[in-house]
Amino acid sequence: MRDGEIWGRGALDMKGQVAANAVAIASLAREGFQPAGDLIFAATADEEVGDGFGLQWLCEDHPDAVRCDYAVNEGGGDRLDLGNGIYYNVLDRREDDRAVQRARARALGPRVHAGIADNALVKAARLIERLAAYRFEPQVEPEVEAFLRTVLGDVPPAESVLERARALHPLAAEVVDRCSRRPSHRR
Repeated sequence: MRDGEIWGRGALDMKGQVAANAVAIASLAREGFQPAGDLIFAATADEEVGDGFGLQWLCEDHPDAVRCDYAVNEGGGDRLDLGNGIYYNVLDRREDDRAVQRARARALGPRVHAGIADNALVKAARLIERLAAYRFEPQVEPEVEAFLRTVLGDVPPAESVLERARALHPLAAEVVDRCSRRPSHRR
């Protein structure tokens, strides 16, 4: 904090949506809304870093405080008017699309001048280039399949899914792309 202002990463990110969610829940309570179960408002941090604070900590250390059938989180809820109906997509976060995948690689070679071809740095550079060039084989995740079956009536082959969604609506393509960016863990 400096001169009465908060500075730093996350000082503004999503604060408007948190305030809007809090106001919406307060409005529901004032209007007498009675949900079928508990309605829990948990404003937590750390969804991007994943260091075990925020919601992860809450769920692991105090599971009874947040036990529920469904949870609504930031993002993923675009409104799509596709002509034959209005759809609200829900982002499935069972497999975290923001997770960091860490790996350790060791390139072995003689300790030589960088200009000599047979050195560890050159070998490591080739590995990094191959990793950057690798493309996963397209797959249709179950959530994308259900979305396409609902809005298109069928599920096109994986290679043409994004093209078909883009022809339907730009936001439909964004939804499909968001759900297809990561490799499948269900092989």
